[in-house]
Amino acid sequence: MFLDTQYLFVIERIKMNPELQAIKNSALVFDIETSSHYSNGKEVSIRTDFENYVELAKVKWFGAYSYKHQKGYSLNAITERDKIEELIAEHDVLVGFNNEDFDYPIICNNNLVDEHKKHTHVDCMVILGTANRQTKSGYPYKNRGIQMGYKFKSNSLKCIAETMEVETQKGDIDYSIFHKNEWTESETEDIKKYLKADVLATKQIFDKMWDFWLPFTGFVDDKYIYDLSWLRNSIASLTYKSACKVLDVEPSYADKVSSFEEMGGRVIEPKYEEATKVWYIDFASLYPHIFSCFNLFSEVDRAQYPDAWTGGTLFETRGAYDISDWNPLSKAVAERLKERMRLKKEDKDNPMVYALKIFLNALYGVVRSSIFEKVHTTNAGWDCCWIGQQIQEFTEDMMKQFGFETIAGDTDSIFVMTKDESKNNEAYVRQCINEVVDILKDNMPFPVDTFKIDIENYIDYILFPFSDEPVVDTKVRALLKDGLTEDYYAKEEDKKIVIVNQKTGKVVKRGRSWVKERRGKKKNY
Repeated sequence: MFLDTQYLFVIERIKMNPELQAIKNSALVFDIETSSHYSNGKEVSIRTDFENYVELAKVKWFGAYSYKHQKGYSLNAITERDKIEELIAEHDVLVGFNNEDFDYPIICNNNLVDEHKKHTHVDCMVILGTANRQTKSGYPYKNRGIQMGYKFKSNSLKCIAETMEVETQKGDIDYSIFHKNEWTESETEDIKKYLKADVLATKQIFDKMWDFWLPFTGFVDDKYIYDLSWLRNSIASLTYKSACKVLDVEPSYADKVSSFEEMGGRVIEPKYEEATKVWYIDFASLYPHIFSCFNLFSEVDRAQYPDAWTGGTLFETRGAYDISDWNPLSKAVAERLKERMRLKKEDKDNPMVYALKIFLNALYGVVRSSIFEKVHTTNAGWDCCWIGQQIQEFTEDMMKQFGFETIAGDTDSIFVMTKDESKNNEAYVRQCINEVVDILKDNMPFPVDTFKIDIENYIDYILFPFSDEPVVDTKVRALLKDGLTEDYYAKEEDKKIVIVNQKTGKVVKRGRSWVKERRGKKKNY
């Protein structure tokens, strides 16, 4: 059996797991070189007629690296066809770069693959590539490169290999050489050198991916380890399968994805363009803590459960939650938060630190998507954001009582300062935020020790970029262009029609011009 979720996360034990080793040893990294022509002999352009290129392509050379045999191959597909067929047949996992849409369909069309043999496919481009790209089947790339800390300028093998700094880099060759069916000794050497570089670059990318994502094998059921879901799925799907393991349910997916209402974090626009002696206060892992401490995974029907928790005396919620028992997933989140914080102190370079962070951060998005039906509920995602806003606002109010002014803030942080020098010291600030934490915990159904508000930094000087911005945002401007809403009214002033906000009394539009005011840019400092 693979490791369970009881936090025996020793990476070397995972690496030495014989079943995992067996899976990797069944992998063949491969690459092909081809040419493609119409029946009239005209060359097919891969850029303008990709489908026909794949359909008509002929494999000329086949490169591979076998983990089973621990060796590489550069095979002439015309003279060494049998060796290629045998090599593919004896491996269960096929690893490549753009192999799902290109290499594999072509080797199938060239009858190099046993049609009865089922392979697991690992496409490094699809897994790492940016999410704004899609496969030919319409599925978005998994965007895991960004999770690994890489920012790719393109999804090409050359760019990804360079960005990931693998030992072997992609070479160059004149592709017209593959229009031939026979090659000189010198040409053959050039082809083999080029092919070997592509295969080794892909192998080294795959090795980095394997090692980075290996900790996730401790999060999912065995069958998802065997089929390499922990490596091939999107982060959302991987997180969902991990959550389902905790809940001991089989992952299932809704047919339609419902759009959820806009609800996010509370952003406090900067009050001043510059400030000194500022305390940067952070709510550690706010959203995961909210899901855990408020048992948001146990939403129930408010009508059927009139005694369900709906915020208590300090908070308000839109949904209702059963707090008679701590939901297993809420408990698991608390355990993983605790484990991550322990590892950050004792073994900060442990790969599990980042694996836990990815899981904890991705869970919020999974819960908000109705496609992940075993964990999604109508209000849990909304209430996570709303409770987060209330926690931040409560902290802001309390810090004001303690003598601090909040000058800016984001979803899980606030910037505060005080003119009272007797209070401008770390000991007093920590005393204040600890009092806030104590009150918040007293109003949580399932408080945990890891829920903290901490001092992220003391800032001697901070600059917030300011600019002239419309009083109302683009969404409100679009609505007002279609006509007045109940929050606004029109009146005539200096022979111009002006639109006024009912609540604030601010003029937001005068004639054809939107009124602007000088304000700090959000999330910039």
